[in-house]
Amino acid sequence: MLLDTEAQRPTTIGESLVDSTRSVQFMPSLKDVATSQQQLNDFNLGDSGLQEQSQEYNQHLHKSPSIEAQTLNQINADNNKIVTSIRQRAQEQINTLEKERDAIVAQSRDSIGQLQNELESTKKRLLSLQADHSRALQDIEQLKHIYETRQAGISDKLQLTDRENDALKQEIRATREEMRVFQEQQQKSFQERLKIAEQSQRAINAQLAQKVKVLQQQLQQVDADKLNLLKSAAADMCKLNDCIEGQRDRISQLKVLSKQQQAEILILSHEKEVNYEQNKQNIDEIQSLRRRNENLTRELLRVDKMIYGKYKK
Repeated sequence: MLLDTEAQRPTTIGESLVDSTRSVQFMPSLKDVATSQQQLNDFNLGDSGLQEQSQEYNQHLHKSPSIEAQTLNQINADNNKIVTSIRQRAQEQINTLEKERDAIVAQSRDSIGQLQNELESTKKRLLSLQADHSRALQDIEQLKHIYETRQAGISDKLQLTDRENDALKQEIRATREEMRVFQEQQQKSFQERLKIAEQSQRAINAQLAQKVKVLQQQLQQVDADKLNLLKSAAADMCKLNDCIEGQRDRISQLKVLSKQQQAEILILSHEKEVNYEQNKQNIDEIQSLRRRNENLTRELLRVDKMIYGKYKK
């Protein structure tokens, strides 16, 4: 467009200013250019008027031969000077305006070139944004497909987890039932063993008491025999002296019997201690079974809380 405007260069200052105003409407000096053009037109009109007045005056001088020729020449010279001065000033203004017009046109070309560069850059950015938009749509479709695939996988996993949880709950119910049966059996076995142990202990204690009673009776009998022997010896010292040898044998036998009875008492005491230790072991075993039962109960409560979220009664 600028090349066409340059090819069709205007012939007048007015047309040049009009074309410059059309091509560069945003320049701040257009008002001054229009003002200068108006002044130039006024000068041209003034020059034309002076020429017409000079021609009329010359005609009037030819018609009035009484006016001096020197005055006429002076007036013509002054008129020519004024016209020449006005024309020079107008030409200077025209040259100045043409320079300003050329500067405005060059600045307009630079501005249009910059705008074209910005337009090309904007088009490139727009194409880049469109490509990014297309890639974003493709990424969204891929993400949507991935999300749907993962959602389907999660749904399958949830269903599998539900089935596993149901199987685990059934297994826990079966385990709880087995633990309950085991606890009942252990409790029943514990009660039976405790009853048997108590009965056995009572029987052993009764036997030991009976043996101690018999030994005490035997000791009392021995003491009575010793007392009778002493009485017999005191009453019948002579017989005793006669029967001293026989009595010594008797005493020896009684001593042996006494030692045997003391040994039997020690054995019975040892058996009593053994029975006491066995009874203590039975009590420890009972306490161990009781602690095991408590541990199983706590484990069952923990499993109930883990599965049902609370303790199940």
